[in-house]
Amino acid sequence: MLNILKELGKIFLLFFVLYFVLSCATSNFPSVSELPKDNTTKNMAKSSDFSSTYVIGPGDSLDINVWKEPDFSRVVVVRPDGKITLPLIGDVMASGLTANQLQEKLEKLLKEYVEIPKVSVSVTAAHNMKIYLLGNVAHPGEIELTKPITVLEAISIAGGLNEWAKQSDLRLMRKINGQLKTYRIDYKAIIDGRDPSQNIVLKPGDTIYVP
Repeated sequence: MLNILKELGKIFLLFFVLYFVLSCATSNFPSVSELPKDNTTKNMAKSSDFSSTYVIGPGDSLDINVWKEPDFSRVVVVRPDGKITLPLIGDVMASGLTANQLQEKLEKLLKEYVEIPKVSVSVTAAHNMKIYLLGNVAHPGEIELTKPITVLEAISIAGGLNEWAKQSDLRLMRKINGQLKTYRIDYKAIIDGRDPSQNIVLKPGDTIYVP
């Protein structure tokens, strides 16, 4: 009987230590304010034009402007098959390209009709970007991005935090250089003004988990 109690004690201690280690590990994530700085986030904060990074997909609205060629310039919506249609050159596959890549592609195709084509492509409405809110929010799930939004805006769209949410220990999961990284967000520090810098602009693919 004594041996059984000893073994149970060891098991209990093992679980306690494991719980303690996991608790420490999950609470020691770096703050979201320590995220690596990059131009993508800065550009997103200023404009809804994701020309250099956003991958075009079906449903996106594109503003195509060909310098001094109004007949080719227009706003088009990417069809479900991923293509757009332009005068003379016909169907062009846009899905899977960035705006800059599509711009280069159109310039090559237009050389047959325009001596020196200069094309600009802007994403005016993006329907191919999503972020995810999980855990203790009123309406967990995905949010489709049609413009840059911040942490507070995303939480508001999800209906706000539940009353038992750990407001000082939200988690942001983001892929950086191909690796999934986790950062801590102190929601209370944002809303009471102690650290508004944590109210970052979110990027496509970001996941916010609310314990």
